[in-house]
Amino acid sequence: MKKTIIILIISLFTCTSLFAQEQAYEYKPLVEPGKTWWYEAHTYIPPEKRYKRITLGIRLSETVNIDGIEWHTCRIVEPDNRNEALDPIIAYIRQDGTKVFYRPGEFSGFENDIYNEILSYTYQYEVDPEHLPTEGILVFDFSAEKGSVIEFLGWSEKRRDEDGNFVYGFYHFQSLIYDVTYIVNTGIQRKKIVCDKIYLWNFIDGIGEAGTSFSALFFAPLAAMPGTALSWWYIILQGVVDADENLLWAADESIVHPWELAGADDAVTDRTTWSYADGEIRCAADATIRVLDTTGRETLAPVRVAAGGTLKPALDSGIYILEVTTDAGRDVRKIAR
Repeated sequence: MKKTIIILIISLFTCTSLFAQEQAYEYKPLVEPGKTWWYEAHTYIPPEKRYKRITLGIRLSETVNIDGIEWHTCRIVEPDNRNEALDPIIAYIRQDGTKVFYRPGEFSGFENDIYNEILSYTYQYEVDPEHLPTEGILVFDFSAEKGSVIEFLGWSEKRRDEDGNFVYGFYHFQSLIYDVTYIVNTGIQRKKIVCDKIYLWNFIDGIGEAGTSFSALFFAPLAAMPGTALSWWYIILQGVVDADENLLWAADESIVHPWELAGADDAVTDRTTWSYADGEIRCAADATIRVLDTTGRETLAPVRVAAGGTLKPALDSGIYILEVTTDAGRDVRKIAR
């Protein structure tokens, strides 16, 4: 009897807590001009037995009108030149209430061929851009609740109708809303919706799809894995910022500037130029060292350390971001004291 009463009390407390979260929750729009999603992308290079890593951002840029509907363009931005969005446009995004839609853009055509290669792996939907539903392709409906089902467009295909004429047909698949929770990230409460379809997709309001087993772009999560595991470009969302670069969402509490923390900007592969152990940084090559705390505050201004030298910063207990710049490039690592 006592056990039953305890279980009932715990259940009542849980329901009350969830109800309170729902009451306090306010929907966060995804489509906001200037918002940028920062990713780390990496792939394994078997002949060299190393990983190739880069950082790239996807920004909501200017608006365009297509067939009477206004869309926001999605463009790639680079960490070293964050004020410039690159051509071509990779997608078009719009929002209608709690529903977000997109249209495919260009998957190739970048001067930096790495972007063409990444998009060829991560942008999977097989939909002819000339034959789309009028409203676009549904990214997600953030009003969805646990137990409901959402229908996603999988691909379009040219086929013959009953009169023998070629027409484009749309093929959909259904996804069950597996769970709905309310989370707080960077001090902002958001609704997290988990969909069960091949992989568990994690949709977060204001952010989009934030990570699957084989993650892709925030507006187009993967339904299958193309290529092979060795040739695959893994793309992992590190953070989202607004037009003024204020952090809106972070994959890890240590992330402050996702364009800096999403891997090594200059593909540093040789960490023999420096090492960190027991609170001491040892430099085998000339290096400039800087330390940030998890709020982005600089706790150690850039210090130049000559080859063969060491540096032991006076840091209190906690998590810090260590930035080391050598002739080989700039490397960023999270450290604990």
